[in-house]
Amino acid sequence: MFIVTIAILIFAMLFVLFPFVSDIKARRDKAVSQSRLTEHQNIALFEEQKGLFAAQFAAGELDEQQYHDLNLGAEKLLLANTEATTSLSEENFSGGIWLLPCLLIALPIITITTYYHLGAQQDEIIKELIEEQSDNVSSNQRENLARNIRLNEALEKRVKQTPNNIYYWTLLAQFAISKNDFQRANDYFLTALQIDPQDSFLLAQYAESLFLVDQSKFTERVRLAIDKAYEVDPSNSTVLGLKGIEAYSKGKPAIAAKFWRKAQIGLDPDGSIYGGLQIGIEQAESLVLSSSHTESNDSFSKGIKQIVLTVSLHPSIPVKKNQIVFVAAIRPGDSKMPIAAKKISASRLPATIILSDLDSLMPGQNLSAVEEIQVVARLSSTGSATPQAGDWEAIGEPFVLEEYSTEYKLIINSKRL
Repeated sequence: MFIVTIAILIFAMLFVLFPFVSDIKARRDKAVSQSRLTEHQNIALFEEQKGLFAAQFAAGELDEQQYHDLNLGAEKLLLANTEATTSLSEENFSGGIWLLPCLLIALPIITITTYYHLGAQQDEIIKELIEEQSDNVSSNQRENLARNIRLNEALEKRVKQTPNNIYYWTLLAQFAISKNDFQRANDYFLTALQIDPQDSFLLAQYAESLFLVDQSKFTERVRLAIDKAYEVDPSNSTVLGLKGIEAYSKGKPAIAAKFWRKAQIGLDPDGSIYGGLQIGIEQAESLVLSSSHTESNDSFSKGIKQIVLTVSLHPSIPVKKNQIVFVAAIRPGDSKMPIAAKKISASRLPATIILSDLDSLMPGQNLSAVEEIQVVARLSSTGSATPQAGDWEAIGEPFVLEEYSTEYKLIINSKRL
């Protein structure tokens, strides 16, 4: 960036220099022409005066001494006028040249000073610090701490100069969260929200940080913040996670599981957030399916049906990182629309999976609405829920749901053609 700045300054100085240089020749030619014209006029006047003096001397109006003195005076006047003309031409030619070095000195000073205060130099410093942080994740803890302190200080300084930069306020908030300073993080998110009150990401982060500030309790202001964020973006995973926690805390695990399942959409199945949500879902479903649990305000808790599956991969099947396994219950001979379905990361297999009415994909279409089903497990080669050639799968035999009483096992070992 420094080299680019220097190049721009050199170009600007050439731009300033060009008018002076290009005007030199024109001014010189004009000065020479004016000087010659004046000189010719002075000589003509001198010759005219000499002729007049000679005529007066011949007529006897002037004696020899007077004639000599008048000619001498005319010669001195001609010499004086010639010198004056030359001096004036030089002054006209050099006029304004003194301004050039002043401009060449002032230009870089003014440019650098203005750029420092109004330009993006501080942004470049922040960018470099962020890149250093990304490139040195594995360096020792002391270096990381020092780098974070420098970046935090640079951000604090810059937001004072550009208070409408939402990105910088968000970075400051994330730094505060990393230090468990939830109150400061919440203040930063609130400042960013004042710039853009309808930003769904900021609303979600503000609600989450406020939840942590209030010691993970659903106070009135926390509920209002969550509801506002949910109203703006009902698909935000952070907000859905909070809605699930709220439902679970109110004794509604089925509703909590629904929120958490929605929150998993779009997340990396191998990620810690997805895994945490999955643990919550399994705990909520176990609670709902427990005969000792009743949930008066949750229609899913009454007469709910479930299937317990053990899903595993054959050891010979190659598995890539981040591959997804889809597990579904379908009507026999109809694989287009599953009755109930889940997806998990292949890295979690073997695993015990519960399919229940809570996993239905369409209202009214659940396990309780059918008599006979098939269970299918498929290792997707593309990540798509739609079966593709090349996928590995296991398809169980049809069975009557009412007669089901034991754990069902599926081993993925057949390649789809």
